[in-house]
Amino acid sequence: MIKKLVILANELDNKGFYKEVDYLDSMIKNATEEEGEEHEEKIPSSLIFPIDKGEWEVAKHKLRRYQVREPLMDPRDISSIQKALDDLMASGSVGLHSAYSALEEDTGYLVVDPFGDDFSRYTKWPKENPPGGETVVVPLTTYELEGKRINYFKTVHSDKYGKLEEDT
Repeated sequence: MIKKLVILANELDNKGFYKEVDYLDSMIKNATEEEGEEHEEKIPSSLIFPIDKGEWEVAKHKLRRYQVREPLMDPRDISSIQKALDDLMASGSVGLHSAYSALEEDTGYLVVDPFGDDFSRYTKWPKENPPGGETVVVPLTTYELEGKRINYFKTVHSDKYGKLEEDT
């Protein structure tokens, strides 16, 4: 039920119904408190990959007022995600979610700008593969909150979601 409320709130938010969204926010907050779920707007530090798609959707709703709304993707976000994923590959770790095995089939990651030429080349038909056979990753949303820059991203073809939080 909460997920459906979050989806509705996101749709209303995109259409500019902010008063109604605030009302739904309070309903969601009350429902999560009753279920004993965490409802703070803080997100743990570091890279977590993969995360559940629902976690991104809930964060997208809760943090919408902190979203960075730049006309194009900031290159520092792309390079930060790329570096974090490269470090993850080098360490052989799967982040905080050891139940998942995100790295088993991956030979590396290539983060592409969703507004750049590489995005069309690697995501739209006919698709090309990156030269090194990497898994293509696209940034989704960026937030700035309490001195942190939070980036959510996903792999293009396998739909693995992740987040990276860094100090600003």
